[in-house]
Amino acid sequence: KQWERALGLLSDGKACGTAPTAVTFSAAISSCSSMGRWAHSLEILREAWQTTEIQSGQSCISEFTYLAAIGACSRGGQWERALLLFTEASSQSLAPSCEALNTALAACSSAGGGKGAWLLTLQLLREALAQQIEPSVSTYSAVISACEPSGSWTTALALLQEAQVPPNEITFIALIRTCGKAKQWQQAASLLQQAEASGQQLNVAAHHAVVAACERVGHLASLPRMLHGLADPRELLAKGCCC
Repeated sequence: KQWERALGLLSDGKACGTAPTAVTFSAAISSCSSMGRWAHSLEILREAWQTTEIQSGQSCISEFTYLAAIGACSRGGQWERALLLFTEASSQSLAPSCEALNTALAACSSAGGGKGAWLLTLQLLREALAQQIEPSVSTYSAVISACEPSGSWTTALALLQEAQVPPNEITFIALIRTCGKAKQWQQAASLLQQAEASGQQLNVAAHHAVVAACERVGHLASLPRMLHGLADPRELLAKGCCC
């Protein structure tokens, strides 16, 4: 296996007296990351820190080392560890990139951080902005997605207004689903209309989120005309699309 070979090469190099570098450790962590071996990745990261202490003056840690470790935790569903690693990298003045930020945020959103996930992701976004890391549309989409489980629709809309980058399809879907979760059917419908007006082609799941939001509050008959081209709302709900 690739990750086992990477660990073997790292071990063989040290046995031969070859001093490992940040590139060496980053490559080993990336190999483990590709297979979701987050625990092995963290072990290598700890070893990199230990080696740095031994090899005074030669750092075996870089922003890429942390990026690889964050990616490993993200793939392994370890969202809390991914967030902690990003914060740790920041505290070590390693200037984590927007890519590292997005990876940590995506881990929280996709791994089911729970209803409190949006607070953690929002805090992480604020920390990144304070460090002058320029967020991308993926950054805001990830934070907005984290708002869905708790139905924090006002925060999601505030983030849309705050973003300095235009929203894309993923952003709009996250917003619509969050508003739908909070039974804010008018906001969800308005966002769908806004997305279509900007040329975004949203999938059936986005339309279904609006329909479901209307159904939750008994306003199924009040669906906007923008949904006219779709199947009957009740038929759409019967398809079993997840929202």
